[in-house]
Amino acid sequence: MSSQNQNQSQGQTQVPSLDALLNSGRKEEVFASVKASLHNCLSETNLQLTVPGLKSKTRGKVRDIYDSGDYLVLVTTDRQSAFDRILASIPFKGQVLNETSLWWFNRTRHMIPSAVLSVPDKNVTIAKKCS
Repeated sequence: MSSQNQNQSQGQTQVPSLDALLNSGRKEEVFASVKASLHNCLSETNLQLTVPGLKSKTRGKVRDIYDSGDYLVLVTTDRQSAFDRILASIPFKGQVLNETSLWWFNRTRHMIPSAVLSVPDKNVTIAKKCS
């Protein structure tokens, strides 16, 4: 039995690498799938409409910040900015930026405390308000 079949029989699905997909004759299928996903950018947020207790929203160049009293909800969007202008949206940019920030907060927590309390989503950080 192949390792892929063994993994599937154990409830695990083997995901082929991107190189394997591109070299398998499925290149056009992969590119079409990527192109179809490009519209899934997080450019705007409206949490105040669905999350109770949010008092206000501040829209920055890249992050939308919601005030909930003692805490801030920071949503890192896919907006790309330069020279104080929003230029475009790049898929997954917000996730990469938020996760990079969290990596640094974790890496430096032995030197200085952080306001980060929770990360309920790859684009969202909940932080204490600093006084």
